[in-house]
Amino acid sequence: MYLFPTNLKLHFKFVNNIITIMINREIQKEFNRLLPYFRIFVVTGPRQSGKTTLCKHHFPDYAYFNMEDILVREQIAVSPKHFLERYAPKGIIIDEAQQYPALFSYIHK
Repeated sequence: MYLFPTNLKLHFKFVNNIITIMINREIQKEFNRLLPYFRIFVVTGPRQSGKTTLCKHHFPDYAYFNMEDILVREQIAVSPKHFLERYAPKGIIIDEAQQYPALFSYIHK
């Protein structure tokens, strides 16, 4: 049995017959408040703290790419500009972006 502090707001979701729990975090309010003003967010924090889960939960319609995957990096390297033009209008979550720092040169708006 897991015990949670009573002030936490939890969201439960079934995925492939597994219950996932999402803790409602204060930063989600900031995403909503700042989204009309900023097109790019950087989420940093310690390992295994829920950064990816938070982004996927808050932006479920965004395309997700993990730069730790060598194949993903190689595909993007063919034409980084085309990659951004294709996915940026819909929204992109770039996980482990430090694995491909050259991509930052193409993000300028």
